[in-house]
Amino acid sequence: MKWLNDILRTAACAGVMMLPVLFSACSDSDDSNDDGGDGTTDSGLVKIAYTADRPSENIFGQMNFGVTFARSDGDGSVSMADVRESYDSIVWKVEETGRSFKLMDNVRMTMQWSHCFYLPGSYTTYVVGYKGDREKFRTESVALKVTDNNDFLCWNWNEITGNEGNTGYENVLDGGFQLSVNTVMNGGVTGAELMMWNDGHDDNVFYDTSVNALYAYLTQLYGAPLIDRGSTDLQDAYAGQFAYHHEGATPLALWQTAKARIVLLCIDRDGMKLCRAYAEPAR
Repeated sequence: MKWLNDILRTAACAGVMMLPVLFSACSDSDDSNDDGGDGTTDSGLVKIAYTADRPSENIFGQMNFGVTFARSDGDGSVSMADVRESYDSIVWKVEETGRSFKLMDNVRMTMQWSHCFYLPGSYTTYVVGYKGDREKFRTESVALKVTDNNDFLCWNWNEITGNEGNTGYENVLDGGFQLSVNTVMNGGVTGAELMMWNDGHDDNVFYDTSVNALYAYLTQLYGAPLIDRGSTDLQDAYAGQFAYHHEGATPLALWQTAKARIVLLCIDRDGMKLCRAYAEPAR
């Protein structure tokens, strides 16, 4: 499937650096008491420092993060063996989402990673090191502000030429919900398509999954649809409010913002159903 290959080839926000760790671990649990990153310290040998490359970004914008290590006594460099002696697992946490990304387990270590937030908001982030199930070190928290100031997701309409192609925006906090945006120019009509990555699932099963996930996401981002599923007005609204219409497309729900019109579509390609959201500038 060319559209999927294009997405995977151009994924822009997958930025993790993996270092192999040749030492076994007692546990890879990332359970903890998530009452915020208050900078607790019980590391014995190694301290963790956590940084973000910027305090704010628009949704779908790439944010870069990293960890470094230092001896608690400040004397000398730190090896991976020193880190493994202090911790069995290390986890990046985003408090408001209730989700985490494991940086260290029993086979590898991630010291630099990137993430794209899909929803605006204020986020409290920090890194926790564990020995077994016990939290041994928690970094000071880093506050992040994510905005939704562009015309549609990561794009302003006047920036689109139609030559950008599919770009993936990796969500390290939820591997099952990865999104990409394809900018298009159809007969002079500027538009953008939002879709989920299919990570090897059956196409028919994935269609149902993506319909539910994209509907839920757009509703969380923009509120209830202006015209919802099952409405008798939906087909006429799609025909009348959008300048470009995909071949074989059936509208499922329609949203309106100050800058964009968005429709969730079922697209039938020779019996294979695809789900994507399509947006054009507001009139």
